Amino acid sequence: MIEHYVLFQAKDGRERDLDVALAEFDIGMGGAPWLIELTYGPNLNSRSRELGWSHGMLSRLPDMQTVQNEYWNH
Repeated sequence: MIEHYVLFQAKDGRERDLDVALAEFDIGMGGAPWLIELTYGPNLNSRSRELGWSHGMLSRLPDMQTVQNEYWNH
């Protein structure tokens, strides 16, 4: 299994907009047969929040071939 992590830095005052964008991304990816799991939300780690990383996302995919052939083309 491949786990792909992404961190986001919301611009000042725009965290809610990022929440909405991530929810829309989740809806758009919904039902993709090659996506095992997609989770996202506010960053709960205080140290990385201090560095500006406000949100995170984790995608779980079955293998590298799926990443290259499907996921990167979303």
